[in-house]
Order: sequence, then C-alpha cells, then structure tokens
Amino acid sequence: MKTLDKNNFVVYKYSGEKGTQLDAPAFKSAIFEFIESNPKKIIVIDLSGVEYVDSSFLGVLVAAYKEANSRDQEIVISGLTDMVSSVFESTRLYTVFRIIKSVEEI
Repeated sequence: MKTLDKNNFVVYKYSGEKGTQLDAPAFKSAIFEFIESNPKKIIVIDLSGVEYVDSSFLGVLVAAYKEANSRDQEIVISGLTDMVSSVFESTRLYTVFRIIKSVEEI
C-alpha cells in the first residue's frame, strides 16, 4: 500500500497484481483502517497495477463503499486495466463507483 494525500482527496494505491480471496482479508483490514483514519471526503483506490480480481476482492470494495458512504465519504476507483474493467462492466459495479482513468482526473 502506498498513499498520496491531496487537499480534498487521499489515494490508496493497492500494491498487488491480483485481488483474490487470498488477498481479500488483508485488503479489507487495510482499507477499512485507511477509511477510518482519513477524514477526506474522497478516497481514491488506485488499482492500476491489478491484472485480476475475483468476487471476494470485489466484495471488499463494495463493503468499503458502504463504510465510506456511512461516513459521508466517496470511494472512487482509478486505473482499471482492461481485464479488471471488463469485470466491473459485467458485474455492473461501474453503476456503484465513480471510475476514473487516473488520479489526475480528480
């Protein structure tokens, strides 16, 4: 994990190449702690290095969305690779999250 703190948003850079059921528990702990410790209104999760995600990992993203929403924060997803983007399309998660190409779009 790597973070970048800007004036109105903060970036959580996911460092794995895959987001699977093996990664989901640690990612959930880390992202929830990140959400709880950052009062910024916008939390960007940068997945630019991720080539594959499974339903467990997606479930953590949805749980993070709900947690942030309960704190009046927004989760934004950035840097989706073609493969991960197709998963977001097939699961219709693009209707849940604001998705941007890069952090510079904020």
